Amino acid sequence: MLFRSQLARWYENHKDQYSTAELRRIKAVILTPEMMAKDVQVTDEDLRGAYEQAKAGYNLPEKRSAEVVLLPDEAKVKALAAQWLVGADWPTIQQAATREGGTPVDLTDATRDQIPSPELADAVFAASADVVGPPVQTALGWYALKVTHVTPGTMKTLDQARDELRSRVIADKAADLVYDRANKIEDLLAGGVTLDNLPGDMGLAAVTGTLDAQGNTAEGQPAPVPGSEALRSAMVKAAFEMKKGDPPRFVEAGPEGSNQGYFGVSVEDIDPPPPRPLAEVTDRVRADWTRDAIHHTQEEAAANILGAVKGGEALENAALGLAVQHLQPAGRAAATEGVPLQLVNPLFSLKPGEPTMVETADGFLVAVLREVQTPDPASDPIGYGQVREALTQAIANDMDGVFTNAVRERAHPRVNQPVFDSMNRTD
Repeated sequence: MLFRSQLARWYENHKDQYSTAELRRIKAVILTPEMMAKDVQVTDEDLRGAYEQAKAGYNLPEKRSAEVVLLPDEAKVKALAAQWLVGADWPTIQQAATREGGTPVDLTDATRDQIPSPELADAVFAASADVVGPPVQTALGWYALKVTHVTPGTMKTLDQARDELRSRVIADKAADLVYDRANKIEDLLAGGVTLDNLPGDMGLAAVTGTLDAQGNTAEGQPAPVPGSEALRSAMVKAAFEMKKGDPPRFVEAGPEGSNQGYFGVSVEDIDPPPPRPLAEVTDRVRADWTRDAIHHTQEEAAANILGAVKGGEALENAALGLAVQHLQPAGRAAATEGVPLQLVNPLFSLKPGEPTMVETADGFLVAVLREVQTPDPASDPIGYGQVREALTQAIANDMDGVFTNAVRERAHPRVNQPVFDSMNRTD
């Protein structure tokens, strides 16, 4: 059972681990398109202009999907159409058309203008759905066809689209208004005007309060910040990158043109993160102390085993009854099953019979190198060649660096600035 004095000592030595979040008292002003919407006036002329710009989206032509086969002569197309009429499916018709030297084509959601042959376009848009139409002659040959889907055209008048157009006009005008006002506010702030003294007719929302780096209040609730989540996050991030008293700037929240809005923020005060009382974090302190004690005990036991092996004792005897495993041979290039990665590099610095100790995720490990297996280059000529080329290149790079440094140290080269400038002069 842990004594309270042990926990208290641990707590005092690690107080920073049990601190609350740093809090900052900020002052901010926010401007978004939504705030400007109430100031936007929309005229009939605005709506007519918006309708003309979006007219293509409101007046959509009829579209049709069809299965079409082009054949060189009337007899062949009539024979194929006969198969189609008695129930042959499209894959069967495609194969038959190909055997006869024809071309099967899928038309998907095509408008009349997208079909290259006027005669074929007329036939497709005159046919009933799911009915094999009569053969059609064109300049390219004879067509057999079957309409598989019809998407009716739509037409929406200005009056029918009025509400949607009004919302679009308001959003566009509000974004322009925000941009104009943002430039004016930034100029005022750059001229020394404080957030408190900005004009009241700019439509700004003022925010004052204390929050942490996640945007939460001291009570752990999200701080009430108007605007989108992107604006809120950008403002909080900016507040925690500033120093107390730094002058505010009016900046856009999010990428340019994202219409998230603008904000200006200043840091009024910074509350250092106070530690929570021991009574509130006793369970955490006990768990941390226990974890550290186990870690210390493991490290001490592993160090004793390592010392015994270095003193000449066999690992099996020094391990004090612990299980000793014989690991698979490990190489540098790839991980070996059962061999911790933390052990690989130390192994290659040992001689057979020498021990080492490493820390792993589960504790500490003491290992003794049993043997060194030297690979035979003849068994893997390709791999040996790759290693040789890599080493050759590495040595060449090292020699290049050594030579360059040696020349630099001996000659002490300097740039003759007047000569350099004269060589780069364009006049």
